[in-house]
Amino acid sequence: MSHLKPSLGPHWSCVICCALSLCLTQPTNATSVFISDNLAMLDERNRSATIMLLNSGSEPVEFVVKAKDARDGEQDGIDILRWSPQGIMVPPGEGAPLRLALRPNENTEPGEYVVRFGVSSRPLLVEPPFRSMPSATDPREQQGMGASVSIQPVIEVVVYLQIGELEPVDVQVIY
Repeated sequence: MSHLKPSLGPHWSCVICCALSLCLTQPTNATSVFISDNLAMLDERNRSATIMLLNSGSEPVEFVVKAKDARDGEQDGIDILRWSPQGIMVPPGEGAPLRLALRPNENTEPGEYVVRFGVSSRPLLVEPPFRSMPSATDPREQQGMGASVSIQPVIEVVVYLQIGELEPVDVQVIY
């Protein structure tokens, strides 16, 4: 019985080398973004909070804030929380506030509510309109093909909302 070795063949080595050279020669547009805090607690005495969206990169960044579904066992507080902005451009080296405000209505039952947000960011690459295009006849100015993959991490922010007085919970510790 002969042993069969799977072979990619010589053409695959050329494809792999070309792909690696494209990845290694492309400029990286890394973003460096942070948030000042990923947790806020609001109640009837402290009805507002601010979380800073920070851009420490060298390019402008767009932040997008989207509400997520509550987890099992959590009371969703999306109807009693207001936030602004839902999206904003932050220049390099600067920050912008994400403002949160508790706004319960008269029908809101006492209890603890939770709102979860996903904060994502993406670089805004601004090309100057006066940039010259390479000439198709001059080989020194021709550009090669390129490929890039953008990764958009999503930072979770959790906001706890307390309406009314919560009853103490009896906790028993078993050793």
